[in-house]
Amino acid sequence: MITFQRCQLLASMLNTFLEHLCLLDIDSKLITIFSTSIICTRGPTS
Repeated sequence: MITFQRCQLLASMLNTFLEHLCLLDIDSKLITIFSTSIICTRGPTS
């Protein structure tokens, strides 16, 4: 989160989505965060 705040802070505080897209820094380092989970139900189905 700190890296995002340092690299994309200006773009994250704009009023419109178009302004946000225009000010994103495409050369900033990517942050990979996976927020996934696997849900498995075992047993007979009804």
